[in-house]
Amino acid sequence: MDAIHRSWRNTTEVASAGVVVDALDDAARTFYIHHEFIPLLDHRNRLFLAMVTIDRAFKARRRQKRVLEAGSHSSKSDKQNKAARAAPERADRWAQNPTSNQI
Repeated sequence: MDAIHRSWRNTTEVASAGVVVDALDDAARTFYIHHEFIPLLDHRNRLFLAMVTIDRAFKARRRQKRVLEAGSHSSKSDKQNKAARAAPERADRWAQNPTSNQI
């Protein structure tokens, strides 16, 4: 994954059509095919993944991460809002019974 990410990042400086891998065995070949690599016709264990496919995958991952981060930020603000709404209620209860320990 790291090599594919670095290849994708470097496309801003060096043009590339994709990534070519040589699968060491059938298990590796199956793994690559599962992850959208395309076997080359003349070499059974040589596979290709287009840079456009890699680009789409990393951009989708980035969007998903932003959505998750935005969701966690909104939950924090919800907690802060609840605490702010509860503060006057606590103050009112204390004003009604200043000797109470339950603020």
